[in-house]
Amino acid sequence: MDLTPPPLVSHPARPPHTTSDDDKPPRRPWLIGALAACLFLLCLVSGIVTFALLDDNGHHVADDDTSGNEEVDSDDGEEEEEKEEEDGATNELDLDMPFQNLSCAQEHIVLLASTDSPSAYEAVISEAGQAEPDASYLYTDESCSGIVQETGGRPLYAAYLGPFNSQAEACTAMRNTEALTSEVALLTRDRSQARPLCVCRESAESLPRIDPGVGGSSALGHAVRELQDALRRAGHTASVVDGVSDAATVSLIKAYQAANDLPVDGWVGPVTWGALLDDPQVCP
Repeated sequence: MDLTPPPLVSHPARPPHTTSDDDKPPRRPWLIGALAACLFLLCLVSGIVTFALLDDNGHHVADDDTSGNEEVDSDDGEEEEEKEEEDGATNELDLDMPFQNLSCAQEHIVLLASTDSPSAYEAVISEAGQAEPDASYLYTDESCSGIVQETGGRPLYAAYLGPFNSQAEACTAMRNTEALTSEVALLTRDRSQARPLCVCRESAESLPRIDPGVGGSSALGHAVRELQDALRRAGHTASVVDGVSDAATVSLIKAYQAANDLPVDGWVGPVTWGALLDDPQVCP
């Protein structure tokens, strides 16, 4: 038995492993083009946004938000100031007399005349200025609220004397003026304090005696006007405040005297004056 091992069979040596062109991943030129296009679009959009955020001077809007707001506020303030100046120029009438609005400074003035009719503004105020050379005028809508602000939705212009340093000076000026429609007004928001009879309050004995039928042309015109105003405030709404003591005024005097248990004679002396001064409806 032949125990000789079989001859070894030799195999050809394998060449070292190499990657062929067929083994390499295929190239994708379209992908590179797409990436380039996306990068271009990104740069384009970024440029557009940056340009949109620049103001006319080339400054970045985000950096100038605060200063921009301040400039806007400043412009608004200038516009308001210009508007106020325009309003002031418009409200001043074309008159050769001082124009001065007044605040509520607790001072006294004497109101000489007023009107809410635009067509009569200059005529009425000018007439008061001619009668009283020291008079000034104001626009009530821009003055102390204690002065009548408007009637029928229309602001008033008013001519006045003062302001005076004391109530006594104002009362003296009122009684010395020729204007029967004059009254003392206290520059306060409480209009009840501006009533002539109450502001210029005198003792009943010192007030003039008013005889039935006294006319407004007499020196008692102011006293008659204060009497008529007092009667109206006491509830006699038919009282016409014009400084003329006519038959209608005498009738109202008698009605007041009768209602207050006073001698009914139509005369106004210390007794009737005293009752009016003590009447809370007349002088609160």
